[in-house]
Amino acid sequence: PSIYHIAQAVYGSFLSTSLKKNIYARLLPCIVEQRSIPLDVVRSAIRQACNPHGCENWEWERNVGIDCSLYKGFMVRHPEVTKRRYYSMSVDEVCVSRDYLYGRLLAVAEKLEDVALKISGENRQTTAVRYFQQFAQRPFTTWRNIELALIPYKNKLKGKRDGFLINKEKELDEIMNKFSREEFISDNALSGEFLLGYHSQKMAYRQVQEEPVES
Repeated sequence: PSIYHIAQAVYGSFLSTSLKKNIYARLLPCIVEQRSIPLDVVRSAIRQACNPHGCENWEWERNVGIDCSLYKGFMVRHPEVTKRRYYSMSVDEVCVSRDYLYGRLLAVAEKLEDVALKISGENRQTTAVRYFQQFAQRPFTTWRNIELALIPYKNKLKGKRDGFLINKEKELDEIMNKFSREEFISDNALSGEFLLGYHSQKMAYRQVQEEPVES
């Protein structure tokens, strides 16, 4: 992403001329000299991306994509060589990292509810999006609430999109089975890797041609 869009993703509505100059000065060497991206910039972008309620939906989705780019770039050039890691552009179905799996789990729940809402002719935010910030801070506790909220949407899909429902329930089960029990029940806040799992799973859905939604 461009430095200007990174600045918007990092500072949001607080972006001023001085902050813009500052972030340009800090990020240009990262691009030209392949330096590590400043950790505070990555963390600020993560905080912005975990709050979908402070901007338009298209802007928030853009911020999530930008944050994923920053997080991947930071991990590739991590100051500690032993912690460096390369992430695939596509969803990593063999990854068993707790944060990545929680991100994928949320994206599947969002997809399931989104299709159910379209069938009902409703146009509103999904439970996953409404709980996004809370989920990033307390994933285990929040996931239980999201699971309960999905029940009526699963009922709406029965008889209308049975195949879709079965596939999404299978995906949820497969992802859940990749967790270790200790990591799943941990309520520790999620890292930027959670956004990578979420974004990658959503991109995978967008690349697949879905069958038409029946009314």
